[in-house]
Amino acid sequence: MSGTSEVELEGVDPWDVWRRLREMLATLSCDSYLRCIASFLSDYRRLCDEDMPAVDRALINDVMDLVVEAAAGRDVGAAAILVHRAWWDRTYPGQPLGSDEPVQPYAGPMPLELFRACSSILWELIDENHRFSMVDEIADGALNYEQPDDPLANTRLLVRFIGRVESEARRAGEG
Repeated sequence: MSGTSEVELEGVDPWDVWRRLREMLATLSCDSYLRCIASFLSDYRRLCDEDMPAVDRALINDVMDLVVEAAAGRDVGAAAILVHRAWWDRTYPGQPLGSDEPVQPYAGPMPLELFRACSSILWELIDENHRFSMVDEIADGALNYEQPDDPLANTRLLVRFIGRVESEARRAGEG
């Protein structure tokens, strides 16, 4: 599927690719899964980086570094908690972490698909019991990705992600 042409992309249902991506991610080993997530975050950052403030870019880089470290087998739980606190303070200013007050929806400068993917993976890195529990959130970013001049942008991104998962599964002997 990763070598899909433009004409073939027009006939692809992005929801089918989204479902397949979710299923495939959930079958990977933890390190393979995290390598794929690091790759996806890199793509999201590249696609959404235009007018992002430097502080947001730095936080995203911190999240990506943690994912790479975790994929290499390192325990990043304590570091993830620190990044999560900084993430929370930046994305929900004035809202105390752990407060019982309802949190307002995120409305900052970071593109929503990147925000959701980073938030989700931080949650997984903080508590390994949540590993793979945020696959939907991560795949949703690609499904909902839009570019005004490219009606197939989300399908193209989903297909690229599938290609990465397939490649990682082959490399790790998991597929």
